[in-house]
Amino acid sequence: SQPPTSSSALTQPPPPTKQLQQPQPSTTQKTIKSPPTSGAPAPPSIDSTKQTKEIRKLRRHIIKLNTDLEATEREMNAQRIELERAATRMERDRTRHKQERDTLKTE
Repeated sequence: SQPPTSSSALTQPPPPTKQLQQPQPSTTQKTIKSPPTSGAPAPPSIDSTKQTKEIRKLRRHIIKLNTDLEATEREMNAQRIELERAATRMERDRTRHKQERDTLKTE
């Protein structure tokens, strides 16, 4: 009774395309596509040693960044507290000055 909406058109499966009918590449074709290796491959122990060193280096860097972040957060918190105290003093001074002006006007 209702006309079809665009969402109902989207739920219908698309017609088959010619790409789906093409055969999958064979194992031989996949081997040809792999990148060629130049020279003898490095022993796995040297590669894993480099990876281990890189991991340690990155972990140290992360620890340093976290330490710097925590120090910055502490500094920001101290500045926030200092600003809140200054705002409280300013508000107290403003109120006191306003009361002094009012008392001088009434006299």
